[in-house]
Amino acid sequence: MLDLVRERGAACGSVMAAVFALVPDPRGPRGVRHSLASILALVTMALAGKNDTMAEIISWIAGAGPEELAAAGARLLPDGTR
Repeated sequence: MLDLVRERGAACGSVMAAVFALVPDPRGPRGVRHSLASILALVTMALAGKNDTMAEIISWIAGAGPEELAAAGARLLPDGTR
């Protein structure tokens, strides 16, 4: 999956984001920084990369590059980073 993200850029992530956007978000709007769709997409990408434990998933997401973050639909900050 990571190769597809690198190969096809945001198109792959936009499909994932569209699918995950259908999942209802039970969180209240106060304090929400990241969309549920982008979180689910990043977790799916981490799992596809053979990261099985929560620590591995968190570590993978923390080290994800701009391509992966953009493909997952991570929000763009005012300084242009994700």
